[in-house]
Amino acid sequence: MKINSLLGIVIFSAMLISCRNDRHDDDDEHDDNKTDTQSPSIDINTPTNAQIFSITDTIKINGLITENESLHEANIKITDLSSNATVYANFPLVHDLTSYTFSQMFFPNVTTHTSYNVLVEATDHAGNKTSKSVQVHIMP
Repeated sequence: MKINSLLGIVIFSAMLISCRNDRHDDDDEHDDNKTDTQSPSIDINTPTNAQIFSITDTIKINGLITENESLHEANIKITDLSSNATVYANFPLVHDLTSYTFSQMFFPNVTTHTSYNVLVEATDHAGNKTSKSVQVHIMP
């Protein structure tokens, strides 16, 4: 009886060891890729820096984010420069993409001349981050 119990423990142990996860901690898809030192690239096609809009205009935010390995996250944000308040924010789903074309629209609602900063940021899986911004002016 003791031999059967011992044999059962040995077989169970062998099965447990053979079924273990062979992934190493550094293989996790969310860990930093230490070999990627290149930051993502961002091109903002519209709006252009210092572009002037009227209150009835739509601000179209168009451009391209590219990455040599894979993107982790991105955000597009418009900030009122006088109050530093965020008036628009979008976090597009870019996870594991190598390129992302963004096309957003913002409808300003101001009563006085207002300056906004349009910021686009992108980060890859290695933690390389880049940002690009343009300032625009809204005239009521």
